[in-house]
Amino acid sequence: MQTLQEFFKWASTLPVAAKLLITAIAIALCALMIIVLWSGAANGSTRRSGEDDRMWPRDTSLEGLRARLDRISRRNARFLVEIAASGRYGIYCDEIGDHLKMGRTEVMTRAFELNKAGLIDILLLTDSNFQLHRDLAKTLGPDSPKFLISYLGIKPTRKPLSD
Repeated sequence: MQTLQEFFKWASTLPVAAKLLITAIAIALCALMIIVLWSGAANGSTRRSGEDDRMWPRDTSLEGLRARLDRISRRNARFLVEIAASGRYGIYCDEIGDHLKMGRTEVMTRAFELNKAGLIDILLLTDSNFQLHRDLAKTLGPDSPKFLISYLGIKPTRKPLSD
């Protein structure tokens, strides 16, 4: 602590240009520390190795799909079942909101989460329309609504449409 006090006494006697130089060096070191600390998280180094590799959509097997479905919330599972039950032409934002008693903001938030997980597609028609992701529908085939209802253990608010 005394060394630091001596440094400040010495630095206070320096001319203005030297004080500016010391200040610039201190700011540069702080900026470097911030960059080093934050760049590690940005490049994905905090991701657990292999965790996402065994889940849908990277692993397009049925086991990969099950691993992904096991990690979604109950509200998102209910949302996914409603979309699956909507049939080939999907369901619009306001319609699913009415079925599940959700506001538009929550509907869109859940839709983006499921879209990021590769489970649904979002089509921007006259309004946002949600359908099962084409790869998911292709993997599960025509019985995809029945599989999702059975696996997730959630019944849709209406009878599933058959295409």
